[in-house]
Amino acid sequence: MAPSHLQHRRTHNLLLILKLLAQRDAASPFTLVLDSLEQAARPLIAEYIKRAKAANVQTIFVSFETLRKPRDVDSFICAWNQPVSSWQKDVANSIRSQPTQRKLLILDTLNALSTTHSQDLPALLSSFIGPGTSLVAVYHADIPIPPSITHRDPYTPAPLTLLNYLATTIFTVHCLQHVVARKKARDRS
Repeated sequence: MAPSHLQHRRTHNLLLILKLLAQRDAASPFTLVLDSLEQAARPLIAEYIKRAKAANVQTIFVSFETLRKPRDVDSFICAWNQPVSSWQKDVANSIRSQPTQRKLLILDTLNALSTTHSQDLPALLSSFIGPGTSLVAVYHADIPIPPSITHRDPYTPAPLTLLNYLATTIFTVHCLQHVVARKKARDRS
């Protein structure tokens, strides 16, 4: 690859990431963040929250595994101790509270939903997305799918496949030290 082409691609990627993080022009209605044990998505989610606060975007955080309300979050909904219909109403009320303000809805994990409500997941997620609402959701790629989900219907896609299809943007987070070590090993060989 020519150096100018490589530089152009890097600049384009950087500008695209900045646009997605700044939530400008409703760049992505549904952003899926894939994390692993190697690198958690928390730093990226914290950056989304920080930039939403700076842009005066209302942040709604739906918690399935986070116990404390993150800093700068406007609305914190504990979904881990409620049925789906209950926290879904709470989210809908938070979204409707100020109809003119842009909103960022963050789900800290989709693993619980993808194992218990995998058939209803597309309808559930699309019910939250609107013209002024962006959805950022985390999926832990290292957590295995229970066997009951994989053998339910042979024609139903796996939850991660379905989420990859639905998402308009997919971030896969990696540990920087591991990426650098792989690059050094590749350069040596």
